[in-house]
Amino acid sequence: HRDLLGHPLSDDELQQWAHRYTDTVEKAVVSCPVVTGAETVLQAQSMQADLFVISGTPEDEMRRIVTARGWNHYFTSVHGSPRLKADIVTDLLQRHKLAAADCLFVGDTFTDHDAAIATGVPFVGRLNGVRANPFPPNTILIDDLNGLAAVLAKSEEGAGHDRE
Repeated sequence: HRDLLGHPLSDDELQQWAHRYTDTVEKAVVSCPVVTGAETVLQAQSMQADLFVISGTPEDEMRRIVTARGWNHYFTSVHGSPRLKADIVTDLLQRHKLAAADCLFVGDTFTDHDAAIATGVPFVGRLNGVRANPFPPNTILIDDLNGLAAVLAKSEEGAGHDRE
């Protein structure tokens, strides 16, 4: 701001711009199209298992987004930064007395993959079509959440137990 516009920002002005940016991004996320198959999977899986949001988005913002989407009833809890994803997963496994092998972490970033691996939770990577595949070879991949329904069905056939 100082370099481009020749006007230094006060702390109050910086906070105003930061708040404006957060509001703009949050509104864009809330209004963007839903990933294909997401609501179908959320409806079906929330009846069978505890579902959690674990995000790098600031936690308060993530909770507002979930609420604005009308998805609160699908999730047992919603978590975000500043906590690390692996710490959140570890806490949830302990608090809800879940076995890592009986859970599934679905994510679209390498930090999601790392958190799953660090905690022993099986992982499915969702490709978003915008950037290159960030996941290592042999990662189970899906393009949308319709693909997750097929992975879950196959998993339940082979394992004979529910996934969290």
